[in-house]
Amino acid sequence: MKYIYTCFKCGFPMALEEEDCPEFCPSCSAPNSKFLREPWCGSIEKRRIHVDPMGPDPNWSKYDISYHHPKRFPTGTRHGRVRRFVTYYNDLQRTREFYEKAFGWDIVPIECDQEKKRPTFLCATGPGFPNWEPRFGSTGYGYLKPEETDVTGRRPRFIVEVDNVDEIMNEVSTHGGEVLRNKYEEDGKVYAILADTEGNPFYVWQTPLDVTFEEPESQTYYKWDRSNPWKYDRLYKSSFDPKSKYPYRAPKKFTRKSLHGRPRFGSIHYHAGNFKVFQRFWIDLFGWDFFELPEAVGGKRAGDLNPSCLIATGPSYETWEGCVPGHMNMGCHACENEILPDVGFGMEIHMDVPISMTAAEVENFFGKVGDDVPMFDNVNWFATFTAWDPSGNKLMLSKCPDSRTWDEAEAGWDTWDPNLQKNGI
Repeated sequence: MKYIYTCFKCGFPMALEEEDCPEFCPSCSAPNSKFLREPWCGSIEKRRIHVDPMGPDPNWSKYDISYHHPKRFPTGTRHGRVRRFVTYYNDLQRTREFYEKAFGWDIVPIECDQEKKRPTFLCATGPGFPNWEPRFGSTGYGYLKPEETDVTGRRPRFIVEVDNVDEIMNEVSTHGGEVLRNKYEEDGKVYAILADTEGNPFYVWQTPLDVTFEEPESQTYYKWDRSNPWKYDRLYKSSFDPKSKYPYRAPKKFTRKSLHGRPRFGSIHYHAGNFKVFQRFWIDLFGWDFFELPEAVGGKRAGDLNPSCLIATGPSYETWEGCVPGHMNMGCHACENEILPDVGFGMEIHMDVPISMTAAEVENFFGKVGDDVPMFDNVNWFATFTAWDPSGNKLMLSKCPDSRTWDEAEAGWDTWDPNLQKNGI
């Protein structure tokens, strides 16, 4: 018989057959004796039992990775947030067409590259505001760059926003990292390229002087209000003039009830045995918060010296999903090899078509798929397969299980609100 189980510790709901009820909560590792049970009512959205989750603990040790609500991030700063992913192309036409047609991205050249034959592109992967910031939390926008622009030869894959580039460059070596490229300007923005203790390369981007901290992506905590979903838009309208912002049009409308094509969580590796050093680098310099993944969802046994963790790089819910738009959270994993895998970002794919059809669509637009495409669609996040775009960039594509309630803050699309036109959006 099917039931809805709600974890009393963290509030996580699951719709499962009785025999499939897990021994531990996949969110917080609480034993199933802590689950509240009610009969299946046809939809997890219509469940009667709701548990208010715990809030951030101001006394929590920043190095403690056991289950907790992500910390409360400070106001008036976006320091440490992962703000953009970066990928590279050699075959411009096929790579751009691959992401536009197979995943629905909206791709435009950055302002300073408008006349270049091989420009850097800004990529909207889901609904966005007129200044090309994501509208919904826990999903990211990014850049598609020609491979020859990477002067470091290291292919940094993500951008972290910082208060001051000079200060970070001065501090990075004392925390075990290194400077790969000194401060420079591109498209009116100030960058540098650094590496962490493990050699993972990344960009740092200095917060622009015209940021007001009234913008949605500048907020610290923003409780999602299903009855008033366009608060962000009104907040934006009070803080800037969309007509003055490049690229002079908002991203296209993403009208389908789907998160297909949206990069969600980054994946970064550390050398086995080096977790504490790696963790301290990111916590002490950038303020990240780590939580050890439960064994039930692909983590290690609690207390393992080489844990797999979720990482909040900015304000997040108890589910470790970002609760304000414009930043992306991460996951970290140990690696036994001397050369670590590139940092990558997992991307969601269609929920309403077989995973094999999505794999075929990837190949139809000159991508490649690995030999790990599931024969059957699973009901969990292990319905995942590997793919490569036409320029050889590796992708991890995952089909969300039907546990999604569509109440989640990240699960929005451009026409889901019946008051869309009334609100003037």
